[in-house]
Amino acid sequence: MKTQLKDVTPAQFAYTNPAVPHWVSEMGLEWLYNLLAKSEDLWRSPIRQS
Repeated sequence: MKTQLKDVTPAQFAYTNPAVPHWVSEMGLEWLYNLLAKSEDLWRSPIRQS
């Protein structure tokens, strides 16, 4: 039976995907998601809009 992508956690995907650098999979992807969320918050912040 083939594994569906939805059944794979982001950490498993990062660890098994050769396109993802090894250091990213070791650190886990949570820090990357947090960084992207913060950068989007800054991008949409009122300071930037003015």
